[in-house]
Amino acid sequence: MLGKVSPESMFSLGIFLIVVGLVLSFANWWTLLASSRSGQFVSAIPLVPAIALGAGMVIIPQTRSFAWVAVLLDYGTLILIISLPRMCFESWCTSRHNLMITFYSSEQGRQTEIRLYRRQIAVVSVTYNPPVQCNEHGALQVSGGMVAQWEIVGNSYSLVKYDGDRELIIARHGDDYETIELHYPEGIKYDHDRLGDLTLKEIG
Repeated sequence: MLGKVSPESMFSLGIFLIVVGLVLSFANWWTLLASSRSGQFVSAIPLVPAIALGAGMVIIPQTRSFAWVAVLLDYGTLILIISLPRMCFESWCTSRHNLMITFYSSEQGRQTEIRLYRRQIAVVSVTYNPPVQCNEHGALQVSGGMVAQWEIVGNSYSLVKYDGDRELIIARHGDDYETIELHYPEGIKYDHDRLGDLTLKEIG
């Protein structure tokens, strides 16, 4: 049978959690600096540092009333809270409730799905089977996706703002649709992300 945990043990646990939380929080702030210096996004770890730090502060009576500060000290959790309304809105915008049209193609060794949503949001998803080489290091890409804006142009759909000046035209051809891609960079060795010359079917 377990005995009662002593105050000294609880204090030690609290200190341990505070130290772990502070170290992880510092690491999250470092990702912000690393992203700024490298120009590439370095992901932070949300929640875990703040939970550890906050739990440690709750355990120790002297710091209990300041436990809420843990949220402010952890960059990962702070950014998550700030971004949560936008994330919820984006999730709602690309939910099935707002889906208007879905196009599908299974050719050229890949499955391509283009979904058009209200508010002129388009989502392009591609799955490669088999995976394709995507750079000179031999890396293989299994799937990919892009977000674009769409509009109706005559009897066609136009997708823009998904990668530089590239523009995808989805034009009706009989019962199906065909794609024409404009402004795709010339001389690209790994052109697996081309979206032109596809035959699409509209699915419900």
